[in-house]
Amino acid sequence: MPGNGESPQTDTAKASDSQAPSPKRFSPEIEKAHKQAMAECIAYYQDPKTGFTVMTEAYLKQRGSCCQSGCRHCPYGFTLQ
Repeated sequence: MPGNGESPQTDTAKASDSQAPSPKRFSPEIEKAHKQAMAECIAYYQDPKTGFTVMTEAYLKQRGSCCQSGCRHCPYGFTLQ
């Protein structure tokens, strides 16, 4: 907003910072499975404890938009409430 001492670029940066995904912490087993799938360019991996199929961050990003389903590795920062 003009006159407040901040440039529009600063305001934009603040808005995008608040929408950036926050880093999530997962068990070492999940981190390892996700990292391996990402390294091998595989779109998903099996959760080591439940056996459920989990989509990787890279695959979700490639889709181009958030489905708002609460995906474990959502690159858009969406979390279920």
